[in-house]
Amino acid sequence: MQEKIFERFERAGVSGKKISGLGLGLYITRQIVEAHGGSIKVDSKVGNGSVFTVDLPLDTEVKTSAPPRGNKEKVG
Repeated sequence: MQEKIFERFERAGVSGKKISGLGLGLYITRQIVEAHGGSIKVDSKVGNGSVFTVDLPLDTEVKTSAPPRGNKEKVG
């Protein structure tokens, strides 16, 4: 289940209990973390809870299609 919970619309739950939500939170989180060149993982033990670890690179330059903030193009 640990890899599956990062997929879209997946939810982990305890059998017999109602689960709310759409199952998008961890999917969106993984997309954002990976877009920044990082990774996310979970360590979970039944009955003891879960620990989520996010690793992000120190390099602050993120490659995007959008121009950097603060740089304005002159028109005309």
